Amino acid sequence: MSDKALISAAPGFNSSSPYFYKPELSSPSAASKETLSSKLKPKQALCVAPQRQKALHDQAQNKADKSEPVLDSTVTVTNQAGFKALVGSKQTAVKCLTFDCGKVTVQTMAQLIKNGWPALHSLNLSSSRLGADGMQHLVGGLWPDLMHLDLSNNSLDEEAMFLMSGVGDKWPKLETLDLSMNQLNAGAMVHLIKPKFSKLQSLDLRYILTSDTVSARHNNLDFMAVSEVIKGGWPILKKIALSSNLTEDSCHLLVKEPTANKVEWPCLEHLDLSCNALDARAIQKLTKGSWPWLNTLILFDNTLDAAAISKLSKANWAHMRYLDLSGNSLKADGILKLVKANFRKLEVLKIADTDLDSSAVPHLIKGRWSKLLVADISTNKLEGTAITSLITADWPLLETFKMAYNELGDDVGLFADGKPTVWGSNKLDPPGRWNWPCLKVLDITKTPPIMSTSPIVKDMLQMALK
Repeated sequence: MSDKALISAAPGFNSSSPYFYKPELSSPSAASKETLSSKLKPKQALCVAPQRQKALHDQAQNKADKSEPVLDSTVTVTNQAGFKALVGSKQTAVKCLTFDCGKVTVQTMAQLIKNGWPALHSLNLSSSRLGADGMQHLVGGLWPDLMHLDLSNNSLDEEAMFLMSGVGDKWPKLETLDLSMNQLNAGAMVHLIKPKFSKLQSLDLRYILTSDTVSARHNNLDFMAVSEVIKGGWPILKKIALSSNLTEDSCHLLVKEPTANKVEWPCLEHLDLSCNALDARAIQKLTKGSWPWLNTLILFDNTLDAAAISKLSKANWAHMRYLDLSGNSLKADGILKLVKANFRKLEVLKIADTDLDSSAVPHLIKGRWSKLLVADISTNKLEGTAITSLITADWPLLETFKMAYNELGDDVGLFADGKPTVWGSNKLDPPGRWNWPCLKVLDITKTPPIMSTSPIVKDMLQMALK
């Protein structure tokens, strides 16, 4: 048999390939290998298309020239050994660096700064227990492109913030700063505003603890601290989170009325005031804030009632898209006030755990929210018969409707596993039953299966589940 015929008969031969011999996934037998090795000439066995041969040569040359492995621009360090390997690689192209290994030692911080990382634009040191000692090294980082910094839950105090007060020139592009779950008092806030991060767009000050209020649930950021925060020269700030920090008086400071044509935080879009025990008086002061672009307001777990919602409904926030009022005692009267608000662009409404019963439904369906995508009325006291009214609400774009943990009884049910119904691309639209042709997710978790005495509700949901 000729050499050419032998090669053609060899396992894995592919005549259309630019390779003279191309092994497939299945290896040839030992006998075939021996025959090939004895018959094929070296040039025949390695006969590769010229372009491919040059590419392989260049690739091999590049590998020989590089003594370190090429790292991805996003790196997560899960232990000290991983950090040592990262440092040993001597790579400088890392852009996003996350530490997920518990306490970061002072030595680690010193090495982090020593390596430089000039391309770094995102650094996550959450729960690393830095303290003032770690901060002393961190502020030495020369990162001109740093945009996102997470220092949450790091035992930072006034001393640590004093060390941070001089980094404005080192981190001129900083946009996002997370300082939540640290022990920051008024003195610490004085140091926070000194760097004048002119590009800052997001500031997280949730669950701030001071030495006097470590065990308190509400109002941990004291009055004087808030008075310093609002002095921050952040002209394009879009998001601020102050959960578990404010009092009524603090709200008054936060929404200081504009003077001399100057508005505090004129670009503000997202305001998180959850877990603050705010009441009607605080909301009245809050609505005086001149934030024309505000579109997200989180008031979860306060002490709001119908009177507070009445004040809220008068706010001139025409761009409101996301409103979370869960965990407040709104009741039916609160819903009656809510539907009067000028929130025509509302897309997400969360009113879970707000003491609603079926008497609130006639008010709720009057909400003129033609752009509403998500409605969450879970953990209330709605009965199964309320569904016949709810489905008539004029929310043509609604995609997700959550009413889990209500008192729907055995009229309304789900599957035995108790998981939410996810409709995906199949729209839920039984003819003549629903006003929501775009509905994809219906969550009535932990309600009995459909075996009910109510023919209307039973028939309606059985049709939907077909």
